[in-house]
Amino acid sequence: MIPEGWRENAIGELKKGPRPVLKAGPFGSAITKATYVPHGYKVYGQQEVLSGDFAAESYYISEAAYKKISSCSVEPGDVLITMMGTVGRVLEVPAGAEPGVINPRLIRISADRARVHPTYLTCLLRTSTIQNLLERRAHGGTMPGLNMKAISTVRLLLPPIEEQTRIVKILEYWEHAEKAALALIANARAQKKGLIQQLLTGKRRLPGFDSPWSERALESVFQFKKGQGLSKGAVTPDGVRPCILYGELYTRYPEVIREVVGRTNANDGFPSKTGDVLIPASTTTTGIDLANATAILENDVLLSGDINILRPKDEKQSAPFFAYLLTHILKHKIASRAQGITIVHLYGTHLKPLTVTVPDVEEQHAIASIILDADDEILCLEAQLTALRQEKAALMQQLLTGKLRVKLPESEVA
Repeated sequence: MIPEGWRENAIGELKKGPRPVLKAGPFGSAITKATYVPHGYKVYGQQEVLSGDFAAESYYISEAAYKKISSCSVEPGDVLITMMGTVGRVLEVPAGAEPGVINPRLIRISADRARVHPTYLTCLLRTSTIQNLLERRAHGGTMPGLNMKAISTVRLLLPPIEEQTRIVKILEYWEHAEKAALALIANARAQKKGLIQQLLTGKRRLPGFDSPWSERALESVFQFKKGQGLSKGAVTPDGVRPCILYGELYTRYPEVIREVVGRTNANDGFPSKTGDVLIPASTTTTGIDLANATAILENDVLLSGDINILRPKDEKQSAPFFAYLLTHILKHKIASRAQGITIVHLYGTHLKPLTVTVPDVEEQHAIASIILDADDEILCLEAQLTALRQEKAALMQQLLTGKLRVKLPESEVA
């Protein structure tokens, strides 16, 4: 049921003036690396739309080249949509954008602004309903593509332009709130990085600690063990025992595991001990991905194969301290010891001779506590951001479908 005062239009029906509603980027030799010049008319590319940042690429063509394909020009308020590979991603061209053209992987939407606000159109196109529709309409196998017909026939539910403008203002408020939350997270991460560089290298000492740090080989601090068995197929949501797969150490878990997510009903795997430090033992990428140490503070978690387990010889040692130290201060030294081409391995024998400079255990725990507090602050801010995004998504769903109507001032009511 269409809300009162709203209309349904296909994108292709939203034309006004000489510019077509939709225009695909030029094919052939109109835009190639050979046509790029240092300055001129900007080439708006797919990567910019995918990243959501028009500063992601800076390619230009000459005025002569631009005149040949000026029908593919870009103006502020146009909406660009990706048409090849990752299809259907959209980005609005902002006010003050450089004059230019779209490249062959984009389609430009220039809709009648008396009927649809560009930002409102962008929000509509980003909804899961339309994104799913565009994915279904994409053709091709390894490189799916959209054509202008597939987009022009997409039908949109549009309120009066005054209501669209009001909705856009509401959503812009939430966008500002989200950006502010992201800025707080970035600042907290920068502070954590600064703490790590100062505290884990001894450049900054905590009050009450002045004993010299000592250089030690890892094999003098840890016993080296290895995970065993436990395939990915053995992991199940309703499993009774906690478990960790090696790949999760560089994709899911940070330096200190607060909660083990994986579960299994298998009895395979090597049981953890509180204070173990875990380092993945293999990857198909590069050694730098293996240089991630994770402290586990829980007994009897089943650890899969391809996990190096560093078990402290002295239980008083701070596992979080060593996890932070190995991950951030010794990252490149660890990565340099990994070996292999197709599959890169990092074994205990590679790690044992590695030397670290560390304080006494009391200072280790004090340093780790401060960095853990910084992590807690980041986690709290990230949880707030997640809640904010969920509230925003719920509100958008209500506003963009007319389930929640925006009250207009009497001066704006027709």
